[in-house]
Amino acid sequence: MLGVSFLPLKELFLKNFILVRDAHIEFSPGFNVLTGETGAGKSMLISALLFLGGADVDWEVFSGQRDEAVVEALFVRKGEVLRVKRTINPEKRRTRAEINGSYATKSALRERIMPLFEIHGQHENELLLDPSTHLSFFDRATGLSELQREVESLFERKVELESELRKRRKDMERLRQIRMLKEYQLEELRRAELREGEVVELEEAIERLSHVEALKEGINRVLDLLYRDDHSAYNKAYVACRILEDLGRFDRTLRPIIESLRGYGAAIEDSWRELVAYEERLEYDPEELENMRARLSFLRELEKKYG
Repeated sequence: MLGVSFLPLKELFLKNFILVRDAHIEFSPGFNVLTGETGAGKSMLISALLFLGGADVDWEVFSGQRDEAVVEALFVRKGEVLRVKRTINPEKRRTRAEINGSYATKSALRERIMPLFEIHGQHENELLLDPSTHLSFFDRATGLSELQREVESLFERKVELESELRKRRKDMERLRQIRMLKEYQLEELRRAELREGEVVELEEAIERLSHVEALKEGINRVLDLLYRDDHSAYNKAYVACRILEDLGRFDRTLRPIIESLRGYGAAIEDSWRELVAYEERLEYDPEELENMRARLSFLRELEKKYG
């Protein structure tokens, strides 16, 4: 005989459960009797309820079955509703349980659902022999069931608050670590003493110092061509200007050209002075070159790191 404590069993659904393909049983208030000959499936209903209560699955019973098995029960009393559902995946040998739509473990089923059932045999009462049920009997006998539910509700709220507190602490720790990282990065950038355009300046300076000899050689050739050789551009412009000055006595229209040549000569002389000063500043310093390369490498690493 099967009885229900605390919450009456209202409906029972079975699908692909052992020999039952699809069944929906509705129970009336009060006493219900299920009868049938041997093999009609009465024991399977008890097995289904025990399965809802967290009993282990006998996988041999479901060997060869591919379709998912489902057992679901609805308990109702004075507006209080409890819906329990447990499914079996025979191929993956996995089960999943839900209580009122939320995931539930087997231990939760054993704690919350199994006490709803009392299974009586001819010579024993299994529930009375289970020490884990004695406290619930005591609560019912002393009228403490309502207080028990209140305590359970408060305990569940306590668990929720503790979970929320742990989450907030984790969030605070994560934010603290992010702040520490940002402070470290900011200090690293401050110590770097960055200047706008520094990378371009370093690249140009390294290129210049790496080719000092080639630059000096080329500058000296240009100085010779512009000023120092007897056949330099300056000397040729000077000679051309003297010739035109003599010819200018015969034709005044040559004077603008003479002035232009004089300006050309002055420009050559200015360029020569600037190149001389540039050539004097060129000096190969291996230590300075190495420092520049190290600084450029450091700046490029920062660029990769921070974008």
